[in-house]
Amino acid sequence: MAKRKALFRKPFILTRYAMKIILLALVAVLLSTSRLSAQAGVTKIGMEEGFPRYKFKYDALDIGIKEVATILENNEQAYQLIRPAKRNAAVGNSILYMGVAMAIVPLGEVFKSGGSRRYWEVYGIFAGIGVGMVGASLPFLNKANKQAEHAIDVYNAGLSGYNHKKEKPAIYLGATGTGVGLSMAF
Repeated sequence: MAKRKALFRKPFILTRYAMKIILLALVAVLLSTSRLSAQAGVTKIGMEEGFPRYKFKYDALDIGIKEVATILENNEQAYQLIRPAKRNAAVGNSILYMGVAMAIVPLGEVFKSGGSRRYWEVYGIFAGIGVGMVGASLPFLNKANKQAEHAIDVYNAGLSGYNHKKEKPAIYLGATGTGVGLSMAF
């Protein structure tokens, strides 16, 4: 019988030096592809414009005006400013939703009937009133947005480490989500 040849004559053993090189390369790859960020420990509330109302951001979460009011309770001045904004938003949203319903439901009935002139005469009035209510809600929502923006500015200005004034853009070189890169903060 013939001896079989072994695929590997010697067992594959990593030396300490080779293991250190592999570990160092793995750490370098992980650091270059990971995103590094640090926070000062306090989180400001951000606002994004949306129609017909702002969207509020807190810790990268979308929150509503009720949650904003809850967060602002510990800052008395900001809380007193957000209360009327909350009230105006409630009134504006109520008028808005009623107006949308009054505009869409009658139009659905008209289209369902085949566009009969009789249906237009009856339901067209309700659709017009609904559109008018949507228009009437916009001043309430705009005022609520301005009041909420002012309250959030007061809250954010009271946080330690928050600079209310806009800073000049700064360029940073460092780790990004896809590797090493250049980023601009403004």
